[in-house]
Amino acid sequence: MSDRIAITQGSAVLSMPRNAKGITLPDGATVMGPLRALPHPAGDYTIRAVMVDGPEPGPLEIGGTEPPAVEGDVVVIRRTVTPMGAEAVAELLASRKADAKAQVDAAAEAARQRWITPGAGQSMVYQQKATEARALKAGGAGPWPHLEAEVGITGPTADDVATIVLAMEDAWLGVSAQIEAQRLTAKRDITAAADLAAVEAVLAALAWPEPA
Repeated sequence: MSDRIAITQGSAVLSMPRNAKGITLPDGATVMGPLRALPHPAGDYTIRAVMVDGPEPGPLEIGGTEPPAVEGDVVVIRRTVTPMGAEAVAELLASRKADAKAQVDAAAEAARQRWITPGAGQSMVYQQKATEARALKAGGAGPWPHLEAEVGITGPTADDVATIVLAMEDAWLGVSAQIEAQRLTAKRDITAAADLAAVEAVLAALAWPEPA
């Protein structure tokens, strides 16, 4: 059942006001309802409950309804579904592909940020620490301001800090490559998807690497 009522006369549906505190009839009289027969100079008007029946439209269907009809003690509104035309289906698929690709890009960035602190400035700090670490390990003379800032925190000496920084960089580069490969593969598969179900399957299969 829906929250609507119908005013009927015989098999004719005269009006379908919203079911509220009162129902205004064609002669201006108001009665409390629903579902009761009323005498009227022009004939008997009956207030009936409304039932909506039939399937909901699918993603590639256009929904509609048939005219309301009196069936027994209720008024029935039957849903209709009509398949979309080929052009409309193609437009819908193209729009969903564009949205899905944007979802993949956003998810990839979220996955990266679970491994590193976001922000352009922080990224520059990571790069500088790695540059100093490689130079120290290559026998450079320094100074190593970023490495030395972590002495006693990350490691007991600048050399120890450099070892840890380079190990973290190697781990991040592996994860970063994995995330990028998955991002590009997913977007390629979305482009090639033949229908909406295939697009959704690509998104459902995404599994980004997680920090331990």
